[in-house]
Amino acid sequence: TVLSYNGTRKIMRIPAEMDGYEVKTIAADAFLGNETIRRVFLPNTVNQIGDWAFAACTNLREININNAEEQVVLGGGWKPSYTEVMFAQ
Repeated sequence: TVLSYNGTRKIMRIPAEMDGYEVKTIAADAFLGNETIRRVFLPNTVNQIGDWAFAACTNLREININNAEEQVVLGGGWKPSYTEVMFAQ
C-alpha cells in the first residue's frame, strides 16, 4: 500500500513492489493536495485506489492504470483536475 507521498516529482511511477511487498492499494488521501505531480503511472498490481487519493492535485493531468484484466476499485473524491484516466489494453 502506498500510504502517502509529499515529494516534488512531476511524473510518478509507482513500482509493483516496495520493500518486498506487492503494491495493491493507493491509500485514501495518499497524494491529497500534491501540487507538483502531473502524471501518475500505476502498475498492474494495483486494484484499489482509496477515497480522495488524488484530490486537490491541481496540476495532475493523467493517471495511467496499467490494469486491463481486473477491475480497479476507485474510492470517492474523483472530481479531478486531470483530463485523462487511462486503462492500458
